[in-house]
Amino acid sequence: MAMYKKATFSYKCKVTALNKPKGKGWDIFELPNQIKTASIDVEGEDLGGFDLKEATSDHPDHLYIKVFAIKKDEPNDNGDAFCEAELKTATDSFVGVPLFTNHQNDDVEKARGECVHSWYDQEEGGIYIIGRVDKLAYPRLARGIEEGYITGCFPPDAPVLMADGTE
Repeated sequence: MAMYKKATFSYKCKVTALNKPKGKGWDIFELPNQIKTASIDVEGEDLGGFDLKEATSDHPDHLYIKVFAIKKDEPNDNGDAFCEAELKTATDSFVGVPLFTNHQNDDVEKARGECVHSWYDQEEGGIYIIGRVDKLAYPRLARGIEEGYITGCFPPDAPVLMADGTE
């Protein structure tokens, strides 16, 4: 199956925090003089069959995020666009891929998490992923996502969270 390219770009990827980590050692970041976030309600959120309750019990220090990673027929940063059939075939290839900020995917040491689940959403016409970010190692990134000022994937000079397998 051949790929084709388009000349337009779209930055509409949405990032959604799915939990509030509560693991060993996290209490240092929950000091009384700091602003606290409300608990995150994901009731009714489509997670593509992902068991968030089990995942958070296995990794309580991690923030789980839902990211709309790639849409069919829309070009990525390289100008490549992928058809629906190609994305459906590639959906499982996202799992295990590191997550990077600001497209800094040239060095694995710059990874800030990993993709732990992915699925093709027929209604949205693209791939969603569930990513896991270590909140103890990257508290500012996790806090930005929780507070809602990191809400999506944007051009390279803005704070973003992208899956390295999207291109």
